[in-house]
Amino acid sequence: MSGPSEHVSKTLEDLKLQVTSMVGEIKRKLMVINTLEEMLGVPKTSLPDLDVRTSIQESVGLTDSVSVSVSRSGPSTNAIRADEYLGKPPLEAAKEYIRRVHRAAHIDEITEAISRGSALTGDKDWKEKLLNALTRSTRDMVKVQEGTFGLKTFYTDDQLKGLMSSRRQRMSARRQGKKRSSKKRGDSVSRVNSETNSSRVVTSAKVGDFNTTTVKWLRMLRDAGADGIPTPKLAAELGYDSGRSVPFLAIKINKRLTDAKMNPKTVYEGKRMGKEQRWFAKEKIEEALTLLEA
Repeated sequence: MSGPSEHVSKTLEDLKLQVTSMVGEIKRKLMVINTLEEMLGVPKTSLPDLDVRTSIQESVGLTDSVSVSVSRSGPSTNAIRADEYLGKPPLEAAKEYIRRVHRAAHIDEITEAISRGSALTGDKDWKEKLLNALTRSTRDMVKVQEGTFGLKTFYTDDQLKGLMSSRRQRMSARRQGKKRSSKKRGDSVSRVNSETNSSRVVTSAKVGDFNTTTVKWLRMLRDAGADGIPTPKLAAELGYDSGRSVPFLAIKINKRLTDAKMNPKTVYEGKRMGKEQRWFAKEKIEEALTLLEA
């Protein structure tokens, strides 16, 4: 009786291994597809788009009564043990998690997983610091999308070269766009910001009254919400030719708020996020606007 039973058990295990192998191959190929799609600037394909479940059922001969599911995000963060990353710094724990799921992961997923695993996350700014650390870890990490990171060992040399080439092309296109925009505004640039004692030139027709500029600055930050506004965009909206003028403008706005008996730190703030400076509204921005618009 044991002979047939052993044969059935072995057949069952073989089938499970076949399905597992197929799922792994699908995920690897999907990663390649997503990389190529990013290079082309087209929407990324997901597993549901490919109807993976139906394809696997048909290929292994399963009936409708048998369910096969393929996770889009790998192992659930619910599977993380409470002591999985106990006592480990966030960056070390993040790399271990990415290695564990064997795919790129978004920063929100990573922070949830390592928090669940008891990593050292006592610092109130630890999530932002982790994002910056992952971005700077270019020796063994790669940013495949904004906020999404994978280990370099996951990808071929051709994939990594393609990703870098795509980024260089986008950066070049942005620089060309800025040059064209600056050239169009060049004829209207007419005065120098005397307080910076430099050659930073502003478009006088757009800057206008300083109080109006301050109000416009604060309104933009208020309307941007939690995402904030990057320095180049803030400068362009205010009529400045370069984001380098924004920090000096902030000094003048701080003085304006201080003269109005308000603490600038409670109205707005600037934060360095990776290589980008962004500006955010604080809790008393509405109060400042009401005061300045009166």
